[in-house]
Amino acid sequence: MNLHGDASNRFTMKTRQKIEILELRQHLTYEGLLEGVPTRERNQRQIDGLVASLSEQVSPHWTPPPVFLVPPFETPISMPDGKPYPFETPARLPSVTCIARLQSYTTRDPDMDYSNLTVIWFQEAFALPIAEDISTQLQQLDWTRLATDYEF
Repeated sequence: MNLHGDASNRFTMKTRQKIEILELRQHLTYEGLLEGVPTRERNQRQIDGLVASLSEQVSPHWTPPPVFLVPPFETPISMPDGKPYPFETPARLPSVTCIARLQSYTTRDPDMDYSNLTVIWFQEAFALPIAEDISTQLQQLDWTRLATDYEF
């Protein structure tokens, strides 16, 4: 199955592991940007803050899964008058920020029951479908190295 071809919440990794999307949160990448243009520096601060907030979530019942960022593609922004932008380096990320919590019943530790991983990516439209280039990258993740094992 490929993630860009249908609305299923399940897919198979290239390594044959079965993965389920337990949660998919999305928002406009620049929601709340009231003035100015996006910049590489602002984008990096936004990404760093998102990764940190997801990594630090506290629950009395479980440790949050590790967070993996699919490296986003930034598009340079040319200023209309040709003059340099005075505040940083203008560049935009894709329009939609996607955050998925993924689960598999494949684990490193045979005494554990399942494994989880949170993945962040950016694409131009709301999912589903997941953009084809992102779908390909998700299916090639090194799940065993990236995900954390849990028990019920």
